[in-house]
Amino acid sequence: MHINEVSIKTSATTGLRIGGAAEIALPANIGSMTTLYVAPGLLYRRLGASKNDQQTRIQALTVPVNLGLRVGLDNHLALSLEAGPNFSYLLSAKEPMPNSTSIELNLLEKNEDGDALLKRFEAGFGVSAALEYNKFFVRVGGDFGLSNLINKSQLKDNSIKNSSAKTSDFHIGVGYRF
Repeated sequence: MHINEVSIKTSATTGLRIGGAAEIALPANIGSMTTLYVAPGLLYRRLGASKNDQQTRIQALTVPVNLGLRVGLDNHLALSLEAGPNFSYLLSAKEPMPNSTSIELNLLEKNEDGDALLKRFEAGFGVSAALEYNKFFVRVGGDFGLSNLINKSQLKDNSIKNSSAKTSDFHIGVGYRF
């Protein structure tokens, strides 16, 4: 998670990304070994960031809607590139209370005003590349949050009113294309 305006140094943590996507071929006359497609999907993502040995953990459902291009290199080998918007719904966002390792703060819990510290919805953009061999593939990519997750009405300190928090991730994965 990137937090701007306030100087908070965070480092990435290992997460989890599980999901699937449908590939819908588009009618395009690109070539016999090239396919242009739209790939809507559904992902479960577990993200996190560490600061001062305390870890913020976020779980989200994400719907990517990617435009893809697959180029067949031979009968068994193909390269694909995908890019497009994604839309996330945060299922949970927790971090330890200051000076505590056992008590967690739920960043999505509503207070007496009916507002939470973080917003549940985020829009972003993702890019990836995959190398496929006989329908098995290895994919490398990244997702970048574009919307601010911080609910600014919950910030009491005027010095941090211009703060923003956005998710981003780098992922490497394996899969099978049906």
